[in-house]
Amino acid sequence: MNPPILPPIIVEVVATLSGVIVSIGVPLILSKLNKIDKLHTTVFGLREVSTVGGLVDDVNDIDSEISEIEETAQEMDDRVVDLEDDIEDLKQRQEKILEKLREMSSSSSKD
Repeated sequence: MNPPILPPIIVEVVATLSGVIVSIGVPLILSKLNKIDKLHTTVFGLREVSTVGGLVDDVNDIDSEISEIEETAQEMDDRVVDLEDDIEDLKQRQEKILEKLREMSSSSSKD
């Protein structure tokens, strides 16, 4: 029988050190390289943190922004209608002025 190349105590120390390196190093590398916010280290390993609460807040924020945009759009539509009415009123006044000018021009040419 051949004697082992390394003594058993060295094999045990290397195995223990490699286990520690893997159990601490892997989560550390994952969090540093990927900056994973939704994973956290527990005694049982990596666990995913629920992000449903954050998503609900995001949806509520987006809904409120959409409501504000809709209100602004309605106000702008109302303003456009008011401006169209003002333009129509100005066109009618312009027509009346032009009619009076034509009348004045025709009456002065008759004289």
